This record gives sequence, structure tokens and C-alpha cells, in this order.
Amino acid sequence: MIRTTGTAHFLAKGLDFGNRCGHAPDLPNLTLRLPANGGTLGEDGKRRGGIPMILTDLMTRLEQYYWKPKMIPSLNLANGSERQQRSERREGCLRTLAAMLKYLDLATLKVGVPQPNGEFQNFTVPFLASHAGLSLWRTQRAIKDLKRAGLISLTSICEPDGEGGYRGLAAVKAVKEELFAIFGLVKRLKHERDRASKRLKKKREAFQGSDNRKGNLGDLARLKSMIQGFFDEKPKKRSSSPTGATESVAVQEQRARAARLRQLTEERPDLTTEQILSILKSEA
Repeated sequence: MIRTTGTAHFLAKGLDFGNRCGHAPDLPNLTLRLPANGGTLGEDGKRRGGIPMILTDLMTRLEQYYWKPKMIPSLNLANGSERQQRSERREGCLRTLAAMLKYLDLATLKVGVPQPNGEFQNFTVPFLASHAGLSLWRTQRAIKDLKRAGLISLTSICEPDGEGGYRGLAAVKAVKEELFAIFGLVKRLKHERDRASKRLKKKREAFQGSDNRKGNLGDLARLKSMIQGFFDEKPKKRSSSPTGATESVAVQEQRARAARLRQLTEERPDLTTEQILSILKSEA
């Protein structure tokens, strides 16, 4: 009989019991596959770069939940059972939540990247699973637990698919303030959110006055010239179609789209090309 000691014992124990996913209850893996950038400490003692320190601090404090599940009662009971949440499930929740915090926009508390033009890029569940180093199934289960616990929110969104239906987009995922409150970070969160909002505002103002804006206007002008033919009076050409034949549905739709584009560019000069095209797409 082979005896195992130390780390080997716990790893063997993790493989012999539970769902055989390699989880060792006494040696949990709470780190991300792609760790968050915590920045660097300069010679002057100031931290530079990386994600906001409040997020790295929260990630560190969250690890306490693994050893003391009663710290977050709603998550501990998220599976609908009065029994303590299993260690493997706690590990999955913490790694999924850490991946979400890694990409948390403090100004909105949404998971993703705000764009200078005012749009927001939401991240998919497979993307978060990749960074957490978890299977898609474990990540989906963890997100369900976190939502039930009231720590995050999910909002489904969709857009027209151009064929009369709709296609789903990455859901809007947001972390609730209650999570920060549990670890005594509410006041600090308010301060950091104010700073983040000011930074985002400056980026958007810079974007509006940058060469990118001029480029967008140039693109828009070229787009307008491409469809201007729908409105210019031109000599009628002979057609093989019978006299009195009506325009095809496709031509009518293009003409209406061109008219709407011209209306938007004249009435809303403040909009970027992407915003105008987005409006046209949503109205299709």
C-alpha cells in the first residue's frame, strides 16, 4: 500500500472523492488562469498601472469565503439546500467572481470594457471561463449561484438578425454594491466610482474632439455619396421590364434606408458613423 503525505495526500484525496475534477478541498485553486494585473510599485512607493487596487483587495478578501462560507450566507445557500455549499462549488464561484472583477468597469459596475463612443463591450461566459480556468459548465453554474445570491445581475439583450428575427448578444453582467458592502468597501467604492466616471468622461470628450471623430465624419461623407444616387435625378434608362412595373422590395428598402440616413446626418450631426449605422440597424 502506497502512503501519501503532504500535498500528494490532499491531491490524491481530491481525485478519489467528489466529481473527480481534480479539486482538493484542503488545497483549493483560487487563482485565475490569467491573473489580473496588479500594477507595479515604483521607488516612490506609488502603485502604477494594473486594475484599480480596490478590485485586487476585494479578490483577496473574497478568498476568506472558501474557509468561512457563513461570511456570505446568501451564496452559501444559493443551491437551495440547507447544507453548506460544497468546497468544489465554492472554488468555482470565487474564481468566476474574480474573473468578473478583473474586467469590472467601476463607473458602471458592469463586466466588460466601456468604449470612447459611449458603447459598452460585454464579455461572454466562455470568455470569463477561459480567464477563470474553469470549464464552461462550472462557470455557468457559478454564475447561476452568484445571481441567486444577489451578488451579480444578468440582463439579456438581443438585436435584429436582418431576417425578421432576433439574435442574442452577450448578456450584461454587473456586480452589485452588496458584494463590496460585505467586506466593508462601500465608502471606498463610492470614491473609486467617482474617479472612474471622471476618467471615462475625459476619454469620451477626447474621442469627440480627436482625429477619430474627423475620420468618422469622412467615412460618413463617403457613405452618403454612395447612396446619393437614389436622390439625384438622372435620365431614365430603357428597361426590359413591362411598362408600369413597380420597384422591387429590395430597391424600396434601400431607398427608404438612404432617406433615413440622410435625415439622421442632417438632423443629428453630433452622431458618429457607428452610432448612425447602429440606429439604422435597430430600425431595420
